Amino acid sequence: MTEKSVFTGREQAQILTSLVQLANQCPGLPCEVYLDTLSEKAPAMCLGTMTGGSKVYNVVGGYTAELPFTINLKISERFTLKRINAVEVLGKLGAFFEQLKQQDALPDLGDRDVCLDIRMETNPYLFDTEESGGKAHYQAQCVLVYKHKSDYE
Repeated sequence: MTEKSVFTGREQAQILTSLVQLANQCPGLPCEVYLDTLSEKAPAMCLGTMTGGSKVYNVVGGYTAELPFTINLKISERFTLKRINAVEVLGKLGAFFEQLKQQDALPDLGDRDVCLDIRMETNPYLFDTEESGGKAHYQAQCVLVYKHKSDYE
């Protein structure tokens, strides 16, 4: 038995592309943020897809959805201070999302999708290391909540 994804590939790509554009507006990031591509060369950042999520449909055909995603950062420093700074960078992006929410300035996601909430669900953590090259991969898990308006809304 195969499990059907809650989100289509097209839908996920459209939403996450909007989030990448939003993330790149965050001041103080060490590099550009990409979608699902963490470059070999550090520093590198990307938003990644996750499995799961949910949609709750309403009577007129629209729905409210929760789309989980990750924020990833690769650094090439072995020193503890640099690794602590990596956690701060991811935290800065989470704080940026929170600030937009407080200012009621959440992004337009296009195609009748309205952003209701973006939140960091986990504190940034060390996800993986490449000891031979001294690279470390940090990650934080996030959730985007949005409403897809029906043709009748």
